Amino acid sequence: MHPSLYLAALCLGIASAAPQLDQSLDARWFQWKAAHKRLYNKDEEGRRRTVWEMNLKVIEQHNQEHSQGKHSFTMAMNDFGDLTSEEFQQVLSDLKIQKQEDRNVFQAPLFAEIPSSVDWREKGYVTPVKGQCSWCP
Repeated sequence: MHPSLYLAALCLGIASAAPQLDQSLDARWFQWKAAHKRLYNKDEEGRRRTVWEMNLKVIEQHNQEHSQGKHSFTMAMNDFGDLTSEEFQQVLSDLKIQKQEDRNVFQAPLFAEIPSSVDWREKGYVTPVKGQCSWCP
């Protein structure tokens, strides 16, 4: 095969393998990006759009099946719509779940200036202690 013919065939194969974006979804894509404050560089835009479209098709297929009684719940696009399943699993695995005993402990925000004590009476949030019984002063 002639080298230029081979190169043309290779380019055609690569171009045909690239996912074709559904132009009818442009408005929904831009609306979703605006709602979730997504900005991508030129290279990332196409990849994220492709993932988003695939997720949208899964959601629409599921909801169609729901209308036929095959599922007990519906699905909707959310802020994870541009993530692959693997990326979403990574997001979930990065979450740190607190143990029950750790939940009741106040943890000051980083760089917060918190006084060692506060007299809420001085701030007007509570009143001074008053007599609690008939014989108390």
